[in-house]
Amino acid sequence: MMFEPKPFVRTFERALEKLTAAQGELGANIAQLERSTKAYSEDHRKKMARLKQTFSTVGSSFERLETQISEVGSNTIRIGEQLDTVAKEKDRAEAIKELVEFYAELNEGNTARLDELLEGGSEGMIKVAHTLRRLNTIVVDNQYSAPTDSAAKRQIEIYSENFEKNMLESFEAAYRDNDVHNMSVAARTLDAFNGGVSVVKAYINQHPFFVSSMINQSQDSIAEASYQSMEGVSDIAHAPPPPDRWLAQLYADTREMMFKDWAVVSK
Repeated sequence: MMFEPKPFVRTFERALEKLTAAQGELGANIAQLERSTKAYSEDHRKKMARLKQTFSTVGSSFERLETQISEVGSNTIRIGEQLDTVAKEKDRAEAIKELVEFYAELNEGNTARLDELLEGGSEGMIKVAHTLRRLNTIVVDNQYSAPTDSAAKRQIEIYSENFEKNMLESFEAAYRDNDVHNMSVAARTLDAFNGGVSVVKAYINQHPFFVSSMINQSQDSIAEASYQSMEGVSDIAHAPPPPDRWLAQLYADTREMMFKDWAVVSK
């Protein structure tokens, strides 16, 4: 039997035609996809460029905003400093005005406002102390003032003297009563008045220290006891003499008083 190739040839030809057609369709699809991809890539590139430009614009806007905020902050600080200066100058002007009014009232012998402040508690007393201190400074700085101011000078000196005296009496009475609060009020008031010199002296004067232990002893007996305690000091071959009884008593009294005072001022 002879081999007949024609049916196979026709079959391969039809298959080849179909493959050729499929190849052409696939090539067209690939070309279409390449064109679409290229178009999409170009569009994406343009979008990214626009987005980059937008981010750059936003960044520049934020920088300008930050600069403006910084400028506003600097201006606010300068305005605050200026307002603070103005407020201080205003307070100073009001204080000077009030001081002049006090001076004029004292020149006329009128102490009603100062007396009213004294009745206003510790804050009022401290304000009176500050006022009198400033008025006394004015008097000292104007020692060669006009005769019309001599009445104010005398009135300031008299009022200051009475004020200090009353405060010291109040402090001493509070000390005797162990009233720490009123002692503190009087001490702070006198500190505002003259730096606290007088109240320190008054506080020290309240302490008898060694005087009370010697009050019943004559000067001769104290001196004799001190001389006896020095006998044998130059003799290095013997033990040193015992310490002076009065010196030891002074140290003991001083130590005891220091602890008591520390307990008082620490309250």
